[in-house]
Amino acid sequence: MPNTEKGTKASRCIWSDADDAVLVGVLKKQKELGNTSGAGWKQQVWHAVEKALRKSDTSKGALKTAAKCSDHWSNVSPIQFRVLSIEAQSKLALI
Repeated sequence: MPNTEKGTKASRCIWSDADDAVLVGVLKKQKELGNTSGAGWKQQVWHAVEKALRKSDTSKGALKTAAKCSDHWSNVSPIQFRVLSIEAQSKLALI
């Protein structure tokens, strides 16, 4: 069984609600900065998400690379997005 501690190799990413909140928070911030394009998000946005998740103490499973973050974003439902947006906004206000 692979080690699932933060920063170690594992077979797959494990996304928690806290990870999703980090993802949404970074996306909201990047949108405010204008880092979107006609096709969606600029590549630098996914690198910013990856960096934020590496700093997070809640990440488990495989490293959440920029590509994995982008892929996971397509799985976040609109209802979950609304809830996470509210949570992320309140957490960013504390920073």
